[in-house]
Amino acid sequence: MSKTPKKKASSSSLVASSPGHSPKKEASSVVCASESPEELKKILISLWPEWSDTEVNAEKWDATKASKENKLFDDPDGKVELPASLKVHTWKRPSEYMLNTTPVVVENKSAFDLTSANEHLLSSELIRWVISELYILWKVCNTGEDKAVSTETVPNLWRPWEHIYSLCKVEKDHMPLYNAYGKYVIKLYWMGSWRKITVDDMLPFDKDDNLLLPATTNKSELWPMLLAKGILKVASTDDNDGMALYVKMNSEIVQLINSCRTG
Repeated sequence: MSKTPKKKASSSSLVASSPGHSPKKEASSVVCASESPEELKKILISLWPEWSDTEVNAEKWDATKASKENKLFDDPDGKVELPASLKVHTWKRPSEYMLNTTPVVVENKSAFDLTSANEHLLSSELIRWVISELYILWKVCNTGEDKAVSTETVPNLWRPWEHIYSLCKVEKDHMPLYNAYGKYVIKLYWMGSWRKITVDDMLPFDKDDNLLLPATTNKSELWPMLLAKGILKVASTDDNDGMALYVKMNSEIVQLINSCRTG
């Protein structure tokens, strides 16, 4: 996917969005002036809203629209921006490509494999980073050792799908459910606070019908794709194919590790 060249914002202005990119409807927007005396410019800074348990618990999820009105949720921010090395041919809903199974957010609660099904994605450094960070958090938060992890051996695991909310309340060990309406909320730590990032379930495929988001070997599971969409939305605010986040989010990940260690 080609990108319009962007100008960098100063480090004090958080993250700059691309020209012409519509502001996040749920986000607060700030306009700041350029520091250059020769050229005045406006930089749109989008900041996803801080997390609120009360707000998420009040979410209706609009599941009735899917069954009664045949309407599906479309992300008001538009299609998520993928790394340039991944060429999108078409977008599909889970029900359009999971023809022989019923979609679920989580199928296997004890372990996951994010490598076997994703070899075609490893040309993207950003996607490789997303996959590796999930594994690092899984191991560091749950055992602190480089060994296989499962809920059978460690009862109080950090579970990546618990950053996803749909048709559920904010509570310990919550389980997000498949939402036929296609609306999901992702909880990510960004810019010093936990943030609420809303995504739909539209998934990108290349011309050979390969899914262009991380997936597990359980073909009915949605959590890796949904979580990756939230991360890629944050990554799309950077103008270097998301790789400036490699440094930024590694510092943010420390907070996540500390939070899962302390409960």
